[in-house]
Amino acid sequence: MSCIRRLAPAVLAVGFCAHGAEEKKGEKKKELPEITASIPFALSVGATNTFRVRGLNLTNATGLRFISDTNLPAKITSRGKAKVPDKADAKKVGDTQLEIELILPEDFPTANLPFVVTTPDGETSTNQLVVIARDRLFDEKEPNGGFRMANVIHVPQAVRGAIGTAADVDVFQFEAKAGDKLHIESLSVHYGSPLDAIVTVYDAQGHTLAAHDDDLPGETDPLFHFSVPKNSLYFMSIMDTHDRGDENYTYLLLIQRE
Repeated sequence: MSCIRRLAPAVLAVGFCAHGAEEKKGEKKKELPEITASIPFALSVGATNTFRVRGLNLTNATGLRFISDTNLPAKITSRGKAKVPDKADAKKVGDTQLEIELILPEDFPTANLPFVVTTPDGETSTNQLVVIARDRLFDEKEPNGGFRMANVIHVPQAVRGAIGTAADVDVFQFEAKAGDKLHIESLSVHYGSPLDAIVTVYDAQGHTLAAHDDDLPGETDPLFHFSVPKNSLYFMSIMDTHDRGDENYTYLLLIQRE
């Protein structure tokens, strides 16, 4: 009898531990928040910027924390579900989003601006915005799908735009002088955009002078140098290599003299 009494508490203890383990095993693991993209990802100094942060599990976000400047006054103006494009993977493009308002002062440095989203369940990994001088930033305007509808830009210029629909093409025109060496670069993938851009330069008659897609190993953002053959008007286009497009296919197209 005494042996049974001594064993009973041990049996009860084992049973209790096993029950507790089953309860923990059955608990739903918290899903951490994640950023997939910021739309647009290019912001201007000396202006009130509005942009969307798209991702997973963002609806209970409490704020944005900027790595380089924790005092920036970012305001979350809305939280909610985001439409997932047809045939897209929600885990890749995100199914929730935040709308953000951020005022950047005139003397704010033009550079990458890393940030995280904070939530009660934890912080996201670091995502990046890029800050551009206000007098250099140009917003692409539709319709601009051909040479006759091309947006007029100047060198140097930073063009903020999006390949808004499948098979969309954005065209820009600019003047350059013989001997100018131009640095042309399109930024997308590095900032979370799914755009696989191809950038093409044409002469005034529409003849192709240069076309660049994946120019660096492991990169899908084109970067190249173009030597201007003569004083003239030139055209430049950007599109998705696979003819895809929607509002998430954003880009920042940079053109400047070396």
